[in-house]
Amino acid sequence: KRRKDYWRGDNLIVILGLDGLEYEYVKEFNCKHLMQASFGKTDISEFTEPRTIVIWSSFLAGKNLEEKILSLGKEDLWMFRVKPEETFFSSFKTWRAIDVPVSHTNMKTIKERGNF
Repeated sequence: KRRKDYWRGDNLIVILGLDGLEYEYVKEFNCKHLMQASFGKTDISEFTEPRTIVIWSSFLAGKNLEEKILSLGKEDLWMFRVKPEETFFSSFKTWRAIDVPVSHTNMKTIKERGNF
């Protein structure tokens, strides 16, 4: 059941992350609609293999999870999930996370393993 007042109030925080959005292009082409009150570029220099799953999982957890994720191997690393209680979501009484579907390449694997 969804609370009617979920999207109301002063405590609403929205984090919109666009994977692969090139910061330099946003600045160069003056994409004002993407430059909200706070926007910027994340320093990923501490990662040896800056893959999507590594970067986003580390962002959510607030720590570098690269070694843990890469130790799963090239096939299984895409199945890695961070539990909400291990992320900054645990600091909020109410939260929602919305993610886009994985690529069609990985969807077959997910369905085969029963994770979908």
